[in-house]
Amino acid sequence: MAQEVTGHCLCGAVHYRVADNLGIFQYCHCSRCRRFTGSAHAANLFVLRDNFFWIAGEENMREYSPPDTKGTSEQPSNFSA
Repeated sequence: MAQEVTGHCLCGAVHYRVADNLGIFQYCHCSRCRRFTGSAHAANLFVLRDNFFWIAGEENMREYSPPDTKGTSEQPSNFSA
């Protein structure tokens, strides 16, 4: 089912839109995700790059790919403010 969702970070500096298929949602319980969130898991939504749009604040973001993760260049990147 095609949908469109908009969202923003907690401080409001970054806004984004996800169009079309919202992709795969999963909880991750790896040590990195537990450490990052300070909880038992992280909630992740994987979307196609072509379906993700920055509305505002892209200049505040940094993209990184942890060196010890599995996957290929097709695997989603991680973003951090």
